[in-house]
Amino acid sequence: MTNRARRTDPFRWPLPGGSSPTVPHVAAMTWRDGLFAHWPVDPDALRPRVPDAVTLETRDGDAWLGVLPFVLTNVGLRGTPSATRLAFPELAVRTYVRYRGDPGPCFFSIDVGSRLVAATVGRTTRLPVY
Repeated sequence: MTNRARRTDPFRWPLPGGSSPTVPHVAAMTWRDGLFAHWPVDPDALRPRVPDAVTLETRDGDAWLGVLPFVLTNVGLRGTPSATRLAFPELAVRTYVRYRGDPGPCFFSIDVGSRLVAATVGRTTRLPVY
């Protein structure tokens, strides 16, 4: 039996303080050909561009702006046949923040190469998907 078959917990890494989601994820996807490029940025330059409720993460006094181009493959609902899955490029621009003590990304934009996915995700979440 493989590790994948034995795993029943839908969350590999529970967040500190029990803040992990309580429902299993419904989507499946694979990231391919990704680049994680980051640049140090003055936190004062980013502060007006993130919600007031979050705290910017810094390292050595700098916030970090990440630009992540990659290709998503096998995108679809968990358990569906591969013939129903999508593949498309994505470009995400983000920084790193804390909300209620939990670390996470704050997205400035997520550009996807699928109008269907952009429309669906844009309507069902608060993510800046185009």
